[in-house]
Amino acid sequence: LMFMRDYDVEENHSVLTGADEKTYRKWQWLFAEQIALLEGKVIVWENRFENDILNDAMISVDCTDCQVQKFKPFWKGWFSHKVNQGARWEVGLNLRTGELVWIHGPFPCGRWPDIVIFRHALMSHMEEDEKAEADDGYIGEPGKTLTPKLNTHNESDPEYRQYTRARQETVNKRLKDWNCLALKQRHDLEKHSVMFR
Repeated sequence: LMFMRDYDVEENHSVLTGADEKTYRKWQWLFAEQIALLEGKVIVWENRFENDILNDAMISVDCTDCQVQKFKPFWKGWFSHKVNQGARWEVGLNLRTGELVWIHGPFPCGRWPDIVIFRHALMSHMEEDEKAEADDGYIGEPGKTLTPKLNTHNESDPEYRQYTRARQETVNKRLKDWNCLALKQRHDLEKHSVMFR
């Protein structure tokens, strides 16, 4: 966990753990990969129904961008206005409990806007009359998303909508409390995916 929290160079971590760099490198990835394998037990899509009170929306959804290393050859599809060159992840939360119930990614930031990622997978996992609370990046699917700009909400409580969007942003920020997601990646996308999961 120290590796993912600090995302420091192996030389420093090996000193802190009392292991040589080669041993530390081997074990850091074994542990990270084992943690990633817990995804299916920890992030459970069916948990979106937990504490359901029959609202239109059971989840909130948003994307978060993580910096990645500069890929060669150059491709502008990785560029994001938020993090320069980055990978985008879609994150979904149960509206009632705040539990993480969905992650999907990584996608090149410049080529995959939020709504396209939503259409790519999450939309097909939702039930026919199910909707997701989302920000204005999800305009384009009014039958599936409730967005502030189009005022597509059935509920009359704007404070609740602000609360759900704020909670989604808080979760996105807490993901970035782990430096392996906040700092520029030194590893390939496969290892970035391991650390995000």
